[in-house]
Amino acid sequence: MRRAALPPAIKVSMQITFRVDASAMIGTGHIMRCLTLADTLKQLGARCTFISRHLPEYLQDFIESKSYQSIRIGEDCQTEPSNELPHAHFLGTSQNQDADQTQTILEALDSDWLIIDHYGIDHRWETALRPFTKKILVIDDLADRDHDCDVLVDQNLYADMSTRYVEHIPDQATSLLGVKYAMLRPEFCDARERAQTRKGKVQHLFVFFGGMDTANYTLPVLQSLSDLKLNDCAVDVVVGAEHSTRDTIQSICQQENYTCHVQTNKMAELLLSADAAIGAGGSTSWERCCLGLPSLAFTVAPNQDALTLHADRLGLLKAAHADIYDAKALHKEIEDFMNANAERELMSDTCLEAIDAQGAQRIASYMLDGKVA
Repeated sequence: MRRAALPPAIKVSMQITFRVDASAMIGTGHIMRCLTLADTLKQLGARCTFISRHLPEYLQDFIESKSYQSIRIGEDCQTEPSNELPHAHFLGTSQNQDADQTQTILEALDSDWLIIDHYGIDHRWETALRPFTKKILVIDDLADRDHDCDVLVDQNLYADMSTRYVEHIPDQATSLLGVKYAMLRPEFCDARERAQTRKGKVQHLFVFFGGMDTANYTLPVLQSLSDLKLNDCAVDVVVGAEHSTRDTIQSICQQENYTCHVQTNKMAELLLSADAAIGAGGSTSWERCCLGLPSLAFTVAPNQDALTLHADRLGLLKAAHADIYDAKALHKEIEDFMNANAERELMSDTCLEAIDAQGAQRIASYMLDGKVA
């Protein structure tokens, strides 16, 4: 089922400031979804600035290539003892020091919205920065800490979606929850118009485990595919520029006649051309679902477990259960997935019904006119 794009909001001039990081430990997903939202807001007349402590140089270059200001904090940083947050170590310093350094920048920006996408930040940081911005929007997936925000966005699917943030945000805050708010880049919106139900055997396979793939799931999957002898199946493999075993992966791809894409900007086209995918759970699942691509999804981080299992129960993907380093079990799981033609066709239809690629537009529209779409 196709859904019409939302009408554009009235253009207004706003300063939007993002506090977001990326690293081998954190991954690149937070930056990428913030960039998607920034692109949508920019089209509606907003100015966007990114504040980051941890950011690979290539990502900073990418942000700046899109004409956004990217400001690094962290010089003269004195690391203090971590607080009790499960992901406090993601921040690299105390919330107090991070807030002080961010405040200096916010004071000069006169920010209308401060958007925070960081597992190492909670209500204490947010309350400290409230005097320096008109409104605060938090992007979260975990529901494991309290927030002081005006808007909370969680683009995922959980069994307890409607209640998971009730005790974590102010009573007056607005919650934008579920895959209807999935922040997918415009290329996915465009490609969706050409997406069709996948039927029959797999003739074109897509493999991607995130921009960093810190645990290196790509390599054992490629080794398993090599053992399966997919002589009549094209395989596209995507890795980030800083993947730890990039050279080995490229060598295997050359040997097996797979196509290896490094830091590609054509993700939607690659997904659209594939019949099936093998990859990580988490937010990249919604990119695949948006284009009706059935996938075998591995949880590469603990916070993906509940999300991936619930998506499996809803028929949006197949949750992998094999240990990635158990070659025999991995081989069987991939083989079973590749042979399940009827199951994949049903999954493809379910995906196309569930996600329409208008999430970033919905969030931006709410920020500009206060109406929930």
